[in-house]
Amino acid sequence: MSQPTNTGDETRYLGIVADGPTDQEIMARFLKTLVEPTGPCEERIIGKNLSILMKQFRDKASRAGQYGLFDKPAVKLRKGVVSLIHSAVGEFRDAISRDLYHSDVLVLSTDAEWPVKTEEWHEVERIVVIYRILDGAIAEFYNAPHNRGNWEYLPLIVPLVLFPSTDVLIAAAKRVSFEFRGMKATDLKQKLYGCSDLNQLRADGLKRMALDYLTQDACTQIYSSVPESRTLLRTLTWCQYCEFFGYGSDG
Repeated sequence: MSQPTNTGDETRYLGIVADGPTDQEIMARFLKTLVEPTGPCEERIIGKNLSILMKQFRDKASRAGQYGLFDKPAVKLRKGVVSLIHSAVGEFRDAISRDLYHSDVLVLSTDAEWPVKTEEWHEVERIVVIYRILDGAIAEFYNAPHNRGNWEYLPLIVPLVLFPSTDVLIAAAKRVSFEFRGMKATDLKQKLYGCSDLNQLRADGLKRMALDYLTQDACTQIYSSVPESRTLLRTLTWCQYCEFFGYGSDG
């Protein structure tokens, strides 16, 4: 098996697909909190997002009452995500100073905008379907003919769809006293930050009211309170200690 060219750059790169600037900042801090303890890492913001695809799926699936994996709304979403992944990986590759390695990570994050209570997590069809769609799209990307023989040059791709929004990560990290699961996105923002549009916050306001709470200690609370975060948390923390994903080896 061929190996990626060793350029001496042991940085682990984190490609981030997110809906908007504040989501990008929150995701960057969250991911770096997970990865930084085991070595240098840098984020790269990818100029793509899933928000339009997700809105189209929500609108069409809700209107038709069709949430099945092979219904038209789901099929259209999967095709759109596959296309986005191809372009996002290309942009990710162009944004770093070396080849992509199998230890680099591309996170596909987006706000579902649907509020969901914790106890409903495994019972709501649209939640299960959305994750199956994204998992299927990722598998389809890896299975593309031109990717089958060069997997060591492809990043690990992990989906993170948050219900209703990225703000559930902050609510969990802050250990808020109110029940934040099941709240609408605008109501949750208002409760957390005193405004429903985070673009109204100054940079120091976002740091003080959100980013500073995303610490190593907070990850335990996020894992406990935000079910949709668990696969990403387990995947990235496992990879930290897996020799297969490490740098510095000659093999």
